[in-house]
Amino acid sequence: MSSLLSGLILAVMLSFCAAKVQIGNFTCVNSETWPVTGDFKVKTVDVVFPEPYKTVPKVHLSIVHLDTDKTKTLRVKTYVSGITNTGFKAIFTTWYDSVVKTAIVSWLSIES
Repeated sequence: MSSLLSGLILAVMLSFCAAKVQIGNFTCVNSETWPVTGDFKVKTVDVVFPEPYKTVPKVHLSIVHLDTDKTKTLRVKTYVSGITNTGFKAIFTTWYDSVVKTAIVSWLSIES
């Protein structure tokens, strides 16, 4: 029984280590040109994975660079929508009175 459990644990660890991971980033510039939806300016970026996944992966976004107008209040949010095995939509929003000159967002996807 002990060797069976050890083998099962090893199989789970190996499958996790073998999970496909992909990374990338995208840049959003000049929020004053973004479409306005209600009180928000919205930038949507279609991201295509370099290699399609067999199943829909988990996706994580991080803001890694932000250049803004220091005379304006800063409010930003980024999130993922519409994840498929071939890509996703990344949404970057800011309030209508905030100004984002440049934002770089990094993404990481990992096989589910």
